[in-house]
Amino acid sequence: MKIRIGKRYSQEHIASVLDIKQPSYHKMEGGLTRISGEQLGVLAEFYKVNICFFYREVVDSNSDEGNLPRDMLKINEDLTNQKLLVSLLVKQNEELEQKIRDKDLMIDRLLSESMDNNENK
Repeated sequence: MKIRIGKRYSQEHIASVLDIKQPSYHKMEGGLTRISGEQLGVLAEFYKVNICFFYREVVDSNSDEGNLPRDMLKINEDLTNQKLLVSLLVKQNEELEQKIRDKDLMIDRLLSESMDNNENK
């Protein structure tokens, strides 16, 4: 990790921060094993950075999308799916809001007719 090297921390020190052994941290840093979300949170707190910093570091270290790790491609796919879902939900909300407006107009019309009928009696 660039941040570890830039701040001159040893792998042993960061491993102790994560409460793991140095060989395990070495495998994480080398991409052989995955780092958990909890561990990312611990590192973000330790380095005093936002968790997103670590994702940017991965993206910045790869020159094009074809080299991104599978996890980043999955995140990108999930984001695209979420955007589509949000779009569909917005459309559905607009349709429901229109139905409510139509129903309110009908209620107003019926109330008005009812009042007119009562006045004519």
